[in-house]
Amino acid sequence: MDKIKVSVLDYDGIENAFMGLRICTDTLDKINSENYDKNIELLMRSLRDEVPHLSILKHIIYHILIEGIPRSLLQELVRHQVGVAVNVLSTRWALHKIFKNPIIDSSINNQTPDFNSIEAFITEHYFISKELLDMRNSSAMRQNYEKWITDRFNELVEMKRLREKEGFGNDKLKHLINESLRTKVFMTISSLAMRNLLNQRLYKDSWYVFRHLAALMYKAIPEDHRIIYRDIIEARGLPEF
Repeated sequence: MDKIKVSVLDYDGIENAFMGLRICTDTLDKINSENYDKNIELLMRSLRDEVPHLSILKHIIYHILIEGIPRSLLQELVRHQVGVAVNVLSTRWALHKIFKNPIIDSSINNQTPDFNSIEAFITEHYFISKELLDMRNSSAMRQNYEKWITDRFNELVEMKRLREKEGFGNDKLKHLINESLRTKVFMTISSLAMRNLLNQRLYKDSWYVFRHLAALMYKAIPEDHRIIYRDIIEARGLPEF
């Protein structure tokens, strides 16, 4: 899972949450550097009250770039809709780029590449699960891993043949693609929605790929924001991969 990357491109300052708190008591004059620690204390107390004041976290927004996740993870990601906006790399355009690689054409022209070249190409474009990695490292199961890699490559070769020889467009071909194909996501998410995502997806029984993504998202946010999620991290922990 080393190819999954998370980058926070832009974000609102934690002072936005202070503003949400202070406007309620008409004490906006307390939002300054001298009162920073007091405002943090007030923020944490409001989040841990018996009836927490969570709405203030809607004022903190993160813009996040996620790269390298499998398409299958999108089905899980889009369940987090409240306070979240998502745009995804077009599969049509992903296939357009993949089909430009000469390794595909060489196979179409009956010049089959060696397995190492095929493996390097497939692992660049497809997510390799830990189950597949276990197969690769097992002498008894190695052939299953090699078959999976070869099957993905042959699928791409056949798809390009269908496009070139049969006139199939990428809009049709994308429905044939394996859900392990890597994709990219641009996400806008509020701090409140981030708390919800981390609380659900860092749970020990969550799908390990999403747990890993959630951990990367937490690690990517600014350090001074992490206090907002401290209680969740203390309760759930961060997975080791």
